[in-house]
Parts: sequence; structure tokens; C-alpha cells
Amino acid sequence: MTRTKSTYLALLAVLMSPFAANADLIYDEGVSGDAAAPLGSVDLGVLVLGINTVTGTLPGNFDSDGFGFTVAAGTQVLDLILTAFVGPGGSFDFAPGKTYPGVPEIGAGNIGSDLLDIVGVANPLGLGSYTFQVRTGTNFNRLYAIDIVVASVPEPGTLALLGIGILGMAAARRRKKV
Repeated sequence: MTRTKSTYLALLAVLMSPFAANADLIYDEGVSGDAAAPLGSVDLGVLVLGINTVTGTLPGNFDSDGFGFTVAAGTQVLDLILTAFVGPGGSFDFAPGKTYPGVPEIGAGNIGSDLLDIVGVANPLGLGSYTFQVRTGTNFNRLYAIDIVVASVPEPGTLALLGIGILGMAAARRRKKV
């Protein structure tokens, strides 16, 4: 491997480091108890860096699971990814600051999708408290899993150093060609 390739790989590793944290199952309805209740009734607390997973069931007619979470200073939520959905469609509500931007239908066809995009909420989510709800209006069982992806907020000084480093590498490469 040439020195240039190893430099780029090292740079890529540094850039990806905010996403390197492990996944953490922060709520499993089968273990922690029913999450059914009003929006935000289960407090997930302050989210940790990495992937925070929530799993649950919607066992009957007009059931809903409501969760609240806090994004700490220096972190941001990049995505809420629907990673599993078994059963007929349900709906997803997201309430930043208790405003309801929409109640779209979700189902197995949305697996892998960012639920924030589906409800029209701009990413990333910064410092603050947020709530979301998964619910159903029909009498069918559903299982779901949602990954809440949390990363560090890049500091301006870090971005400046990264920019200077990239400019330096470009200048060195240009000099080498001449």
C-alpha cells in the first residue's frame, strides 16, 4: 500500500470515529414492560453515542407505545431508523417540542428508512427533548425495532484542522506532480 493510500485510510478512520460506538439496547418492551400510554410516557433518558435500539409490540386495537428522549450537549441524533416491522401497517408520530408534523403510515416497506425523513423533520436533532410514538388502529399484532443513531457534534476547531490537513495534502500532491 502506498503512503498516500494509508494516509487517506487514516483520515477516513478519524472521520468515522464518531460512529464507531457500539449499539445499545436501551428499551425492550418484552423485558422492561409495556410502553403503552401517552406520547413520551417511557423516558429513555439521555441517549449515548452510537446506536440506541428500542423494541416493542403493538398487541391490539388502538394500542400505542410512547417514548421520550434527551439529546445532550455535544451530541446529535442523525437518524431514527426503522430496523424491523412485522404485521400490518401502523403509524409513527414524532413530536419535537410537542408539535405534531404528521402521522404517516409505516410498515415493513419502511424497514431501513429514516423515520425523521418520513415525518418531514430535518436532521440532525440537536440539544433538547423529543418524543415519538408508534401506534395502531386495527386489531393485529405488530413487532417493531427502531435504531436511534447518535454522534458527536463536530467542533469548529476540529473541522478547521481537518480542512487545513486536506488542503496540505492537496498542496503536497500538486507539488509532487510538478
